[in-house]
Amino acid sequence: MGTPARNISYVVKPYIRKDNPVAMDLVKNWSVTSVASQTEFLHCDLVQSVPAILFSLGGFSGNHFHDFSDLVIPLYTTSKQFNGEVQFLVTDNKPWWITKFQAILRNLSRYDIVDLDTQEKIHCYPSIIIGLKFHKELGIDQSKSQDQLSMNDFRQFLRSTYSLKMGNTIRIHNKPRLVIISRRKSRSFTNINEITRMAGSLGYDVVTAEPNMTGLSSVAQTVNSCDVLMGIHGAGLTNMVFLPDKAIVIQIVPLGSIDGLCREYFGKPARAMNLRTNLNACTNGRHFKGSLLVCFRQKPFKFQGII
Repeated sequence: MGTPARNISYVVKPYIRKDNPVAMDLVKNWSVTSVASQTEFLHCDLVQSVPAILFSLGGFSGNHFHDFSDLVIPLYTTSKQFNGEVQFLVTDNKPWWITKFQAILRNLSRYDIVDLDTQEKIHCYPSIIIGLKFHKELGIDQSKSQDQLSMNDFRQFLRSTYSLKMGNTIRIHNKPRLVIISRRKSRSFTNINEITRMAGSLGYDVVTAEPNMTGLSSVAQTVNSCDVLMGIHGAGLTNMVFLPDKAIVIQIVPLGSIDGLCREYFGKPARAMNLRTNLNACTNGRHFKGSLLVCFRQKPFKFQGII
């Protein structure tokens, strides 16, 4: 006679930063139990006909980079296979996060989002995916994608979601457009007006944007209308996901040994998005490259950088 099947239980935190204790401390534990027979199933108050995906809005959510790298892109790669026939279950819910990304969420699922932390009824699903599929920082590894998805597919999905008009940077009559990501606190430009005037004299139509402008749709429309995005290393550069193909990303790197980090978080992802990149380190001297001097500060010191 064979050994009787046993129930198997384990605890999981449905967030991708498993090796980061700071992030994982902000994520609830969920107990998962597999049962030996259907007779051991709990009574179902609500029986659903579509599969579900459970993920946490804890961790580093709220940081624009992590919103995309930890949540939006992994949610896209995990759920796209269902063509909308899937329901999202969230824990550690942040209603403002749902509001911010509601257009994306609605394009990935045709069903209302369920906040599991507030549920008293028992929901039953034919299958469930616990946690999201993470490939790499701000990117997709096509070889790991069940549907052979790529970052080009994701960016096309964003263009469709937000009705973005520019697929590439080809212009016939208009001036090239430069968007400057402006930060108010740390690592902020000190001469934004001079930068704007100089870029204008070089033939650019210049607009400025803050990393967390009200309404993601507004951010997407602004960035998508530009040929060049420039900013100091930080979460605001994540908005390059909305740029048209062949656009240029200029990342200004503060003093310190973070060049590798800058390339990993934004340099490599930009190239995978069919964007051109320019990584510029700052200097405490007065050196020029080209004709534009950029000054910025990183508390408590002042630095000057070049592009």
